[in-house]
Amino acid sequence: MFLIFWPESSKKQSLPISEEKDTVSKTKYYSEMDPYYPDLPHPFNEDPELEVQAKKLWPEAFRPKMTLEEKEEIQREWTDFIARYPKNLYIPAELRPPLTEAEEKELRERLDTFTDVESRNISVRFLEKYSEPGKEPELSSESNVTPKEQLVYINYKIKELESRIQLIEYTIEQKKLDSDQMEIAKQDLMDWKDELSELKQVQSQIPRS
Repeated sequence: MFLIFWPESSKKQSLPISEEKDTVSKTKYYSEMDPYYPDLPHPFNEDPELEVQAKKLWPEAFRPKMTLEEKEEIQREWTDFIARYPKNLYIPAELRPPLTEAEEKELRERLDTFTDVESRNISVRFLEKYSEPGKEPELSSESNVTPKEQLVYINYKIKELESRIQLIEYTIEQKKLDSDQMEIAKQDLMDWKDELSELKQVQSQIPRS
């Protein structure tokens, strides 16, 4: 980025203030420039390829602001979605029905257990990946997961996957996807439902006592 702002020549002739102001006001990204240095070229004007890359990396930053009607439509859709799937994990926090103290405690404990088991799984996979060939990785006793923890972990994985499926199925039903997105969504649904079936099979094999 430093090179982009490097002056072309120290002898470059300055424009009169009136012409300079007119030039800047016609610049594509004038509104995004630093008002203290309006003569500095915007990087997108200097290299249009940067704009293409930036839009790929941060598409949200380039989307136009929603109109009031669009916001109301989104609110209506979330209200409808929540009525159908009140326990969906992807409901925004500000729209979720309030939890009782007991429900909050249960949710916190469930998330703590899930995070703990997930971190132990990552540690085991790391040791297995980098252990010497033909040698069993040395696992600490802390890496062992109890059946109760396994059940909490699998139940949460199932709930998350079901929430994903509900969200995509609802989006498809609302006809919000173009043909390319629809193809990807349908493939995702097939994959997720297969994964859900496998998780439920594992769930059924975990001891309950």
